[in-house]
Amino acid sequence: MLGLEAINASKNLSLNEADRKMFYFQGAKYTEGAFRLNQKNASTANTLFSILLQKGDVKRVCSLALV
Repeated sequence: MLGLEAINASKNLSLNEADRKMFYFQGAKYTEGAFRLNQKNASTANTLFSILLQKGDVKRVCSLALV
């Protein structure tokens, strides 16, 4: 939940660019940690896959999807 909160905060256009990046990277870190704890959580997996696809890491998404 903290990861989603931070990612959503990064979309706030009233924040400066540095703060938006910080929120996005923090949210990605929290989401990756949550996925490591429970790889069967569909919401966490979906969020992590979305982050990885935005980064262009299709290979990692495909390998994680097969777990």
